[in-house]
Amino acid sequence: MRIAFKSEALDLLPELDTALLALEVEPGDTELVNRVFRAIHTIKGSGATAGFLHLSRFTHRLEEAFELARAGRLAVTTNLIDCGLRACDVIREILEMDGDKEAEATGERDVTEALTRLVPQVAMPQKAPTQAAPLQPASDGRTAYEIVLRPNRELFCSGTDPVTLLDELRELGSAHITARTDEVPVLSSLDPESCYLWWEILLVTDRGEAAIKEVFVFVEDDCQIRMRMLADQASALAVLGTVPAESLALFVQESEDHLASIESHALALERDSTSRESLDALFRSVHSVKGNTGVLLGQIDVATLVPSHPLFQLKRIAHALESLLDPFRGAGAKALARETVQTALDTGDAMRGLLEHLVRQSPATALPASLRQRLELKDDAVAPEPPSDERLAAFVNTASQCVEMIGGCLRSIESDGDAAASVYQTYVRGLKTLAAAASYQQRPDLEEPVAVQLRVLEAAMQAGGAIGQEDRAKLTGAFQSACTALERVKQGSGEQPHETPAATGKALADGVGTARSTSTGPSTIRIEQEKLDRLMRVVGELLVARGAFPVLAQKLTLGEDASIVAKELKEAGAGISRIADELQNSVMSIRMLPVKTVFQRFPRLVRDLAQSLGKEVHFAMEGEGIELDKTILEQIGDPLVHLIRNAIDHGLEAPDERTRQGKAPSGRVTLRARNEAGAVVIQVVDDGPGLDSEALKRKAVEKGLLSLDVAASMDDVAAFQLIFLPGLTTAQKVTDVSGRGVGMDVVRNNIRNLQGTINIQSKRGSGTTFSVKLPTSLMISKGILLQAGSEEYVLPLGSIRDMVKIPAEAIHQYHGTRMVQIRGEIYPVYSLPELFGLPVQPSPEVSVAIVEAGSVRYGLMVDHFTSEVEVIVKPLAGGLEECREFQGAAIMGDGRLVLVLNPLECHRLERVGCA
Repeated sequence: MRIAFKSEALDLLPELDTALLALEVEPGDTELVNRVFRAIHTIKGSGATAGFLHLSRFTHRLEEAFELARAGRLAVTTNLIDCGLRACDVIREILEMDGDKEAEATGERDVTEALTRLVPQVAMPQKAPTQAAPLQPASDGRTAYEIVLRPNRELFCSGTDPVTLLDELRELGSAHITARTDEVPVLSSLDPESCYLWWEILLVTDRGEAAIKEVFVFVEDDCQIRMRMLADQASALAVLGTVPAESLALFVQESEDHLASIESHALALERDSTSRESLDALFRSVHSVKGNTGVLLGQIDVATLVPSHPLFQLKRIAHALESLLDPFRGAGAKALARETVQTALDTGDAMRGLLEHLVRQSPATALPASLRQRLELKDDAVAPEPPSDERLAAFVNTASQCVEMIGGCLRSIESDGDAAASVYQTYVRGLKTLAAAASYQQRPDLEEPVAVQLRVLEAAMQAGGAIGQEDRAKLTGAFQSACTALERVKQGSGEQPHETPAATGKALADGVGTARSTSTGPSTIRIEQEKLDRLMRVVGELLVARGAFPVLAQKLTLGEDASIVAKELKEAGAGISRIADELQNSVMSIRMLPVKTVFQRFPRLVRDLAQSLGKEVHFAMEGEGIELDKTILEQIGDPLVHLIRNAIDHGLEAPDERTRQGKAPSGRVTLRARNEAGAVVIQVVDDGPGLDSEALKRKAVEKGLLSLDVAASMDDVAAFQLIFLPGLTTAQKVTDVSGRGVGMDVVRNNIRNLQGTINIQSKRGSGTTFSVKLPTSLMISKGILLQAGSEEYVLPLGSIRDMVKIPAEAIHQYHGTRMVQIRGEIYPVYSLPELFGLPVQPSPEVSVAIVEAGSVRYGLMVDHFTSEVEVIVKPLAGGLEECREFQGAAIMGDGRLVLVLNPLECHRLERVGCA
């Protein structure tokens, strides 16, 4: 019952989101109010029946608000809609927690308090007086202390174990304990009966000083104990009383490692200022410090922190150093100046000091004026609360970096089960950081696979380091599950890791060699009853047709005329073939889902993003009934999120700017889907200023991505493609989550992985259209079987524009490239046997397929075309998945294995010297 309810509720929430957004546009529509109320009431009532009592209690308050709205006693305002949308997010999280009644979802208390303020008190006279009062602020009655515990050397002689004292302190509240080892002598001088350790404890408790002193009442004569209240109580309570001790310790340890990396790579750059490897490593370490700090700040009520708090300072100077280093990373950029290297070293020292202040919970000192000037820091003003999408972006960045680190370690273990101890230590460190981040984000689907990997590694390290084949399989499976969970976080939030998407993509694609089959969506699928009925009917026909074969065999045994039996056998085979085709279509139709399942989450994303940017956006969706294979739908969400975010952020002007240009203040973004020649085209259209081809070419030249001569010869269509180059961005300002130019290239690569293409059409002043063309399925492919040398290949039919036979002398050389004119158009031509190093058979005539792959058209010469086939494409494995010139492999009817060509990549082989 719980599983069924959870599935139904998750399906109902997108409908609730849509109804709330429609109600915001038409607040007077009573039918919409009733629709929202019914959805909430269904979730509440069914949740209570299924045992989700926590969910039922939370939803009850929301139900009350919309019950009053139905009765006309509560106005439908933007605040009420905001509460409803935020409540949907809380409900999703409670469902992910499987209804854990003890765990509070992120934002649950805020939504409850907001609803309490909205709902008139007189509206609920029937409420029992025993109803629980609103929760008090966490800081009431709590105090933060610093305790220093220095046992005498002879403490053990009295029978006292200091660990029990520390455990008793933990029972009083949140205890952050640091063991000091500076007095431990070398092993040869160590007395095993003496206590050399001492401890510093930061404790948040509501029990008072008396309870703390009671812990030490029997050891006062055997220990030196110093206790004081921390000066900045608000900040101490916000950090120590909120962040788990293990998470804070892990953050400090990770930061220290990154600071050591910053120092080592800065010194390496001082010796060789042209080293890209050192510069990239330095940049990654700085970005990691910033990202981890952002994740930590996301767990804290930052309004209680003073502007000079070490965490604020740490994030600000990390971001400033990152911005200082970024211009040196582009292709053709200047070598890093010695002054910049010195600034990196000085900033690392400042970060180390801030980290020490954080550990001791002491006020941070002001940064030196010279360093502030070099980092271009103007003041210490800090926003009281980072936006939730920025906090989530920081989490995604940190988690993605951990995945990249873990993927590298896993590859080392995959190649050699007995890896070095440092690999295991790095693996464990990455897992613990990921576990802490997942715990903060309350993602059990991410925590569980991390815990599995930790258990395997810890057992292996205790056993001496070797990992068997079975345990390696466990690590691989758990790693894939973690990658899938992380992708769900990114898709559900609309965020992408803007700094390290390429690295994350590599970790996901290369980590275990099976990324092409990695699912990023739910493992269940809802099927229409009509499709199941059709499938059962076809299966019934198949069973009947199967019965004809024993009858025919019996006729042959009895000696009936073989020609008559052969005719009947041929008819039975044709019937089986027809049923097989219908059965295939039925199964494929079950896998086909409407694009609405992906589209329906974008209205909320557009609304939230428009509000955060101060823009007015009218968002429209068309063609929601168009169907795509479930696998493609699960993976196309992320690229569409980025395209829509770009359309709003970079593509639309601010309302006042649009008014000055004579446009409506409200910009328009359209997301549409349509069928086209056996494929599906999804378009993201905006009516903004359009792309400036000249500006794109100038930026590409400035960053060394393009030569001046090549840029001058480019037309607008080719110039628009520059936006996909890594490192090139149209953003005028770099923020914590955008402007680094590391997104559109990932969008293109993700679409290519789906065997799709992306094209751009833009007109200055009128807007831009991004068109994504996708196959309807990755499994079934219609193609042309062709011969090249001694091998056979399948070329997908959807990419073939024409097939001709031409005289060999019709092909001419132009600047080293074969060219041919076919039906009035000129195409570059590539020989498939030569590209693959196969023997070429001389012939007076050549067969040419005109291939259209995205914006590229070219001719592919083969020996001859054999026939049209329909095959099931299976992904390549065992290292062959790196051969991007193939989509996969197919097994023919006679058992032969044939490779399926990837038309997007074949013409590139000649450029990389494979001809």
